[in-house]
Amino acid sequence: MSLPDPKTHSHTYDSSHQFQRNLLAAFAAVEATCFSAGALIFRQDDAAQGVYLVEEGEVRLVIRSGDRLTAIRTASAGSLLGLSTAVTGQNHVCSAEAAQAARVRFLSRNQVLEIVRHDSQYCFEVVQLLANELLELSSGSLRAAHTPAKPARHPINEHL
Repeated sequence: MSLPDPKTHSHTYDSSHQFQRNLLAAFAAVEATCFSAGALIFRQDDAAQGVYLVEEGEVRLVIRSGDRLTAIRTASAGSLLGLSTAVTGQNHVCSAEAAQAARVRFLSRNQVLEIVRHDSQYCFEVVQLLANELLELSSGSLRAAHTPAKPARHPINEHL
């Protein structure tokens, strides 16, 4: 899921998209981590620790089911990963690996929840972001279900 750039909206002083502005400001305050191509960012079924913002590069989201490894989608710069699992406290439903060199920023679950708790309007924005994420993942899962399986490949195969 990509965060819209709040600066491009005509109502910059409007409370709409304030959550996104606060989230982006929080991400700007933390140091980015660089991942080389193929590096694992988070693993399917691990406890979600927070939310990731892809700043540069591409990140591939994959689901492992038995011996089958299915690519769901590729996230590019501006994409937000793990919001649903961070908010719900569930485990990651997929793994994320750098498809190419990527720069990623991370906010802990507690940091994200603190931003949401600040104003009830943010809760509505989070619901909208979560709904978009669900639609993207569902669409990717449906495409993957109708695509022939590819054998698991190195390096993510070693980490899973």
